[in-house]
Amino acid sequence: MPEIYAPGTTAKDEDIWIRNWSNGLSLTDALNTIVSEFGPGRGVQTRWGWEAPAEFNELAMKVQELPDGPERFDAFNRMRDIFEEEAPAVILYQPFDVYGARKDVNWKPVSFETMELRAHNLSFN
Repeated sequence: MPEIYAPGTTAKDEDIWIRNWSNGLSLTDALNTIVSEFGPGRGVQTRWGWEAPAEFNELAMKVQELPDGPERFDAFNRMRDIFEEEAPAVILYQPFDVYGARKDVNWKPVSFETMELRAHNLSFN
């Protein structure tokens, strides 16, 4: 029988078998999630026990230092292959967002679940 926790409380890590985790996965640079969350010394490996293959960790260190280009692209692709083989997480869904604004609000939503409200993207008539 699963244990039930009161709203606003959190179960101990060892009691959790599945998590709903929202992060920046769809941002334009894979460094944002695949390295910052799943890389060496990061939460998924240190707190939640994923024992990543050495190749994954070596590639994670490498892509942090490489400039954009074919070598970095290939390294990310190999990391993604390892991630899919190991499956430390599974992407279950990508939310669909719908936005609306009054006619006197000049604003364009961005494609990755962020409210872009800086001056270059928001003005009023």
